[in-house]
Amino acid sequence: MRVKPTLLAIPGLLVLAACTSGCEGPGGQDLGVADAEAADLPDAGGSAEDGGSLTLDAGEPDGGSVDAQVPDPTGFVPSPAMATARSSHSATLLADGRVWVVGGFGRSGRALATTEIFDPQTGSWSPGPSLSEARANHVAVSLPSGQVLIAGGGLDNNVGAPAGRGILASAVLFEPNEGRLVPIAPLAEGRSHAAAILLDDGRVLVIGGSSGLHTTQPSFGDALGTSEIYDPAAGLWSPGPSLDIPRYLHSLLRLSDGEIAVIGGSDQNEAELLQVEIVQPSDGSRRDGPNLSAGRVFHATAPLASGRGLIVCGKQANIRFLNTSELLESDGARLVAATPLPGDSRTAPTLSPLPSGRALLAGGLHGSTAGFYNLADAYLYDETVPSWTPIGPLAEARVLHSATVLEDGSVLICGGFGDTDTLSTCERSTP
Repeated sequence: MRVKPTLLAIPGLLVLAACTSGCEGPGGQDLGVADAEAADLPDAGGSAEDGGSLTLDAGEPDGGSVDAQVPDPTGFVPSPAMATARSSHSATLLADGRVWVVGGFGRSGRALATTEIFDPQTGSWSPGPSLSEARANHVAVSLPSGQVLIAGGGLDNNVGAPAGRGILASAVLFEPNEGRLVPIAPLAEGRSHAAAILLDDGRVLVIGGSSGLHTTQPSFGDALGTSEIYDPAAGLWSPGPSLDIPRYLHSLLRLSDGEIAVIGGSDQNEAELLQVEIVQPSDGSRRDGPNLSAGRVFHATAPLASGRGLIVCGKQANIRFLNTSELLESDGARLVAATPLPGDSRTAPTLSPLPSGRALLAGGLHGSTAGFYNLADAYLYDETVPSWTPIGPLAEARVLHSATVLEDGSVLICGGFGDTDTLSTCERSTP
């Protein structure tokens, strides 16, 4: 869908187009001025090197484990649709191979309390237990026990950053074998738009995000620099390492020695961050990491077979959408330029680490002074070449969707915002 330069009303990712004087969003806040058309950053090349073990987010496959027998995707086929259209939801692979989809925003724009379970063996969806509190922009982490942790959440404002409204501290565990939710101790601080990762010792780190306070400006929730660690054995949260720069809309990568790299994101003034910070949950320490070549939010990250982490796309203020890629070394010491994505620059694609060690990028949103449109194209990244290779596109262009790597190595794409409304449809990659 291509539209005239304007405010594009995508729940959770409304994007500001160019204007020649002060731009105001609903409520009258100044949203800044776009000084030039969106432009891709130059190709800086890139090469592959060996590295150590590295993982992306909790619930994703380990990038250090490679199975060359599982073929890479060549395209997508339709998969049964969810009962409820949703975007900005979570979709977690369960220990038995099913997928649990939680919350998000429905077609009304309201947060959802419903959950659904997809069984790849039967190709069918069934209702899951409903949350006591509707939520979107929460964290979801699969635990070694097979349980799934859901924590936090909150609402967006008109430019996709945290509104600082509807912020939740509550947390629950899903017991897949019993099909029930178990309330657990809440976070010490309610937070939305945070990032979470499973640690080597089985605990969970939740870091950054937005609070419900508005000490800097009324339109955005205050960014958090704190973190909390959940211990499933004790059933309790404890303070974790703190960041120097509070942030939300960031991503995490686990490094070879168990440290966690905190990448990009935005502060509460909607300034995209260059600085990578590295924290060690075992002792609460932090150190400076390398700077990104460009600050970015709504970017995507994934582990690769070499042990390095791939960081790609995203956006900066107003309509500067990115197609650039960077590789973070497994020890977090260095970022190197990687091959840019050959298609449209974009924000909020999904990036899934595959059993082959490659990564699959799908969908997203492109914008420029000419307008905005959702994307259906998909690409495989291979750092040994290095290159991006296009594959067959999605049937429906979408953004703010979920992508879950299934046990057979295929990728399930569900929901998101389509050309005209929130989607319930799903697609599954095919070799």
